[in-house]
Amino acid sequence: MDWKQIGDVRWLEAELPGARAAFTTRLGGVSEGDFATLNLGILTEDDSDAVRENRARMAGALGLPEASVLMGCQIHGADVLTHAAPQEPSPFATPGSPAPDVDGHATSLAGLAPLVFVADCLPIALLGPGGVAMIHGGWRGLSGGIVERGAEAVGAPAAAIGPGIGQGCVGGGEEGLG
Repeated sequence: MDWKQIGDVRWLEAELPGARAAFTTRLGGVSEGDFATLNLGILTEDDSDAVRENRARMAGALGLPEASVLMGCQIHGADVLTHAAPQEPSPFATPGSPAPDVDGHATSLAGLAPLVFVADCLPIALLGPGGVAMIHGGWRGLSGGIVERGAEAVGAPAAAIGPGIGQGCVGGGEEGLG
């Protein structure tokens, strides 16, 4: 995995055979205070205009149209949604648009970019002849088979696991947040 940066936006990137997985950081955005700086989550107490600008900066740095980013409302489950087309309207490009309740996304369409949000959970990128998948690896989803579902969705022989925060970095009970 290598550090990449365009402008102020900085992320970790893993090369997979024929694809790349980008794991964003909080570096390079406009959010302030507790959400500084590249907060992408609209369901926070952050300023929604700041989140929209952060999303535009992230997509631009990765060379993606905002409407090509696939996302859902994560529920700490084990389901993976296969996308045969871009989301209309895009919940990433148009915050507040309906988003499916799902913790993983798969697609075989070039140009679509699955996204998951993580903190103490792990982002897991999967690649295979059937496309790409990105899953939210929380303990509930992991124990429920989300990795297997994501791998089956794309026939994945390759994966990259991104970073998550460690114990003591966030509040939560013994069972963790995800």
